Amino acid sequence: MGKEGAFIFEVISRYDDIISLEGREGYEPGDTLALIVPF
Repeated sequence: MGKEGAFIFEVISRYDDIISLEGREGYEPGDTLALIVPF
């Protein structure tokens, strides 16, 4: 994974953490990470 890929993964991972911590109804931790296409 290149530097850009690592950065994108980190940003999406943090977003996923925030949504999970706020307790959004129907959201499971990792749902956002499933959107990442392998690169």
